[in-house]
Amino acid sequence: MSRAPTLAITAIAVALVSTAACTGTNASSGPAMSVSSGAAAGSGATAAARWWSNSAAAAGSTIDPARPSAAAAKLSRSRTQYCQMLTQTLQSGRSVLAGVGAQDPARSTATIAFVAELQRVAPAEVSTAWDTLAPALVRLVKPATTPPTADAADAAKTASAAKTIADDAKAHCNLDLSRSSSSK
Repeated sequence: MSRAPTLAITAIAVALVSTAACTGTNASSGPAMSVSSGAAAGSGATAAARWWSNSAAAAGSTIDPARPSAAAAKLSRSRTQYCQMLTQTLQSGRSVLAGVGAQDPARSTATIAFVAELQRVAPAEVSTAWDTLAPALVRLVKPATTPPTADAADAAKTASAAKTIADDAKAHCNLDLSRSSSSK
């Protein structure tokens, strides 16, 4: 099997889950995920904040680590919000997958929230693709003792889903998800 599916998945993951590397905001790159000590319900753990916004939550709002996908229940399909969330993600200019420890709960929390919210606003044309790609993205950032693996069939399905999402974003949101920043 070629490396193309793996590279496509990685490129989409990096592009879609872009944010500052859990170090706060960067004025030149727009909103970013921020982390603060002890903010997660008094647990002493780090807290993640949204780098994106939608009708359920504002950029900068703290994500409950016990219920990271809670805000998604308040959302419904919206091409406008979908494109807005993708644009904000690309404009953040950094990858959550770079510069962050493998056991970073804030990264995992933010990714779970982002993916859940993005899935809820995703247009019908890409809904099935997100049903395939979302679990793969979450597996990439969840703390694990061993790296996630997939068989060839799963890798092909995930790569196909990533391509569908990237093609749709290019056609309907004017975004190139293969790049690390917005084409606007």
